[in-house]
Amino acid sequence: MATVLVVDDEQSLLFLLQQIVEEEGHNVLIAENGKNALQIVEEQQPGLVISDVMMPLMNGYQLLEKIKNNPAWRNIKVVLISAAPINRDTPHHADAYLSKPYDLNSIDELLSQMMQ
Repeated sequence: MATVLVVDDEQSLLFLLQQIVEEEGHNVLIAENGKNALQIVEEQQPGLVISDVMMPLMNGYQLLEKIKNNPAWRNIKVVLISAAPINRDTPHHADAYLSKPYDLNSIDELLSQMMQ
């Protein structure tokens, strides 16, 4: 069992992901934007962050950069999710990418891969 931080500014998607991850037996932390997520990472250091890309205050790319630039957090796995095309040409790459809309099987497979 791992601690997973789910980040999304859309309440319905945030709670859907929370339920899916909890059903897989993981502890779930939630944040509604990248800024709040960064505070949770600092306090809790989850093993996995699943983050939407387009959010207010701090987007998913900025959150990814902050996590991967910090030596204490570099091993935290980050998955970026977006309905728009994902920019993979960034200085730091996510451990996985997922396009919206996603199905439950893709989330289950993703969790299995990331938790190995």
